[in-house]
Amino acid sequence: MSFDIYLAVAEPGVPPAELRELFHLREAEAPSFSDEWTLGDCILSLTKRPNGSIVFISVHRPSDDAVLWDGLFAVLSRGDAVFFFPSDPARAVVTDASAIGKVTKDMRDFDEILVIRSAAELIESIAE
Repeated sequence: MSFDIYLAVAEPGVPPAELRELFHLREAEAPSFSDEWTLGDCILSLTKRPNGSIVFISVHRPSDDAVLWDGLFAVLSRGDAVFFFPSDPARAVVTDASAIGKVTKDMRDFDEILVIRSAAELIESIAE
């Protein structure tokens, strides 16, 4: 895929250990405000709060690796996250429509909201 994809998570965010488990990653070497984790052929850039919880995931060069999409869907399934990507009209992809109200105000400006039920539907949301 030639464009980045994004996942915003509402406060308090996702604990790094939980995220590593969802994406089958080993522990990060050193904590920082923003980490980059390699997942197959793509890079997950993570934005953390001072307490270490992850509130934003950017995926550079997303691949068709099932681990990536299953992990993204698992984070969305928490009900407090919004998936999005460059599109016109701007579309939020969620597993629960109420997730839109949980993320920060600057993340609520979407033209469409698509509710999905599987990792396969998450992948299909990009093609729609």
